[in-house]
Amino acid sequence: MRLDAPISRTPGDCCVASQSMDEGKLPVGTVTFLFTDIEGSTRLLQRLGAAEYRAVFEDHARLMRAAIAMGEGVEVSTEGDAFFAVFPSTLQAVAAAVQAQRSLAGHP
Repeated sequence: MRLDAPISRTPGDCCVASQSMDEGKLPVGTVTFLFTDIEGSTRLLQRLGAAEYRAVFEDHARLMRAAIAMGEGVEVSTEGDAFFAVFPSTLQAVAAAVQAQRSLAGHP
């Protein structure tokens, strides 16, 4: 099974993302899903402009992917600034969410 999610959600294609996920990487049994989104991203894009928002978006994506990997999760898909990830346990998902929050809060 292959999941593809090509998207373009903002003016100027500033946040185009495409993610393919190999079913063999998915955890099995009881799993935990994590869904994320940048609150107020449209207002942020309007305030910063496309070029500056792209840099913020890329930093956000890098920090999210690092947190997902730290929690041994699998990125299933992205849409705009939103991430969908699956984890082998609730504790790992929560640890990844906390890591993401701390990384994002500590980012300039």
